[in-house]
Amino acid sequence: MHLRQPNKKKITGQRFWKKIFVRIVNQMDCTLLQLFNQKDDKDPFQELPLQPCYSVSEIGAQQYDQFGKIFTIKLQYIFYKERPGVRPGQMKKAEKITNKLSQFAAYAIQGDYQGVKEFGSDLKKLGLPVEHAPQVSQLLKLGSLSYEDLKQFSFCIEEALFKLPAHRDRALHYKMEEVQITAVDELYVEQDAEGMPDVELGVNDMRRQGKEVVGRHDIIPVVTEEWIRLEDVEFHSSIQQEDYNQTHIIKFKPPDACYIELLRFRVRPPKNRELPLQLKAQICVTGHKVELRADVLVPGFASRKLGQIPCEDVMIRFPIPECWIYLFRVEKHFRYGSVKSAHRR
Repeated sequence: MHLRQPNKKKITGQRFWKKIFVRIVNQMDCTLLQLFNQKDDKDPFQELPLQPCYSVSEIGAQQYDQFGKIFTIKLQYIFYKERPGVRPGQMKKAEKITNKLSQFAAYAIQGDYQGVKEFGSDLKKLGLPVEHAPQVSQLLKLGSLSYEDLKQFSFCIEEALFKLPAHRDRALHYKMEEVQITAVDELYVEQDAEGMPDVELGVNDMRRQGKEVVGRHDIIPVVTEEWIRLEDVEFHSSIQQEDYNQTHIIKFKPPDACYIELLRFRVRPPKNRELPLQLKAQICVTGHKVELRADVLVPGFASRKLGQIPCEDVMIRFPIPECWIYLFRVEKHFRYGSVKSAHRR
């Protein structure tokens, strides 16, 4: 692999890629990422203890030399700070509350306690003009000319971070408590909460159907028709597994203001539904001519309300011999560019 040096970006022209060897070692109660100059070296020139609050970025690509590119990945620490600002969706709530001021005055004059209480509840939901902004601290930037090697390295680091125990021995104080959950293919938790709270996460698990819990009077339960069956569930160390085995409710004590991978699970695709993506790839060799072809079929997308999920940012990778790389490069004015594939609509 390659290491980007120096780590901090000062002058772009002074940065370079250094060839290194990487090793992940488990020692006592910690996991170490060791960097070596040579494969047979006994002592690493740099050592980084992995922490549960660290994360791995997405794989990117940047220019390596005049002929090709290098795939890159960052090992980083993302933490959150409170600062004055407006969160997404807060302006719309403020506009709705402004339109209700005359109605609130009428409730107050008439002595309608229930109407005043509902307005106060809406005002409380608006919250303070405080946002929790992510601060990214880059620890290491690694690269490789092989996409598969870098992908495997990313899996190894994520697996090591997922199994690290997360301890929280003191509580930090925030002006506004907030817990955000982002669900994509993986589940990450971004939280800022005061004290040592127990967070309960509800998933549309089939075994919880009919047992939905609504804790506040002004929350309308959302009817869920898409129930899933969780299989091969793996938990982070902060999750209380005994409670999950009994009630199938995910309870955990989140660490302070950082990203963690909370749980992993698999689901089976629903029956009698059109596949979201169909792909047919082929390679044809005719004499000295080689043709790489991929036919992608994506069904028409109407609305998410109908249970449809659009396919976006589809990437198809063809493994080719290394000596073929220069056949896919084209000479431009001051550099070499990539040959774009011909696509038909």
